[in-house]
Amino acid sequence: MSDQQLEAALALDQHIKTLAKDPDPVAAFNAIADLFEQNPGVYEGIHAAKEAAGLPARNPGPDGNAMATKMLRNVQAAQSDFVFGMNNPKRDPKQAALAATGKYKDKTMKAIQEGRWEKSVANYDVAAAREAATSDGGAGWATGVAKRETKIRAAMTKLAPLLASVSQTVQQLPQDNDAQREQRMVQNLRLMRQVGTRFRGG
Repeated sequence: MSDQQLEAALALDQHIKTLAKDPDPVAAFNAIADLFEQNPGVYEGIHAAKEAAGLPARNPGPDGNAMATKMLRNVQAAQSDFVFGMNNPKRDPKQAALAATGKYKDKTMKAIQEGRWEKSVANYDVAAAREAATSDGGAGWATGVAKRETKIRAAMTKLAPLLASVSQTVQQLPQDNDAQREQRMVQNLRLMRQVGTRFRGG
């Protein structure tokens, strides 16, 4: 790597630091996320350049490819846990679905007006669904996830820079007292909602 490439990477890293200091955390997040989205490879390039030069990568955030690899590996190793979770839910899935009727109505008003939500849930056979999901020991679940590896890796690659944008922004906020730390938590929540919106392309 040439000195010019390293200098460019360090300058861009400093620019991200400056963006993260915007008084409005949401604006800071969006500015950093825009930079990453409009310049594919920049997120990975900055930290690769610093690593090649033997410099510590300041808060590089997650690596999308590593996230996907870990997820796929863990799925394969967690088949029995999947079956256990299906057979031992924290909440009754049927009751939980019925309790979510209000939220569902807000998004699918037409279907609710016709009564299709309640009728579908009322006819839902929890035991049959659980049997179908677990009778193969979780192999179908793990295989299904593995088949989507390309899609998962693409999603994680898109998600990682957004998560890094949140981290970059939140770490610039003060945390000297309880009120400031609570505000950091609130801003983190707001920014994670922004991540969801941007990830979905909204």
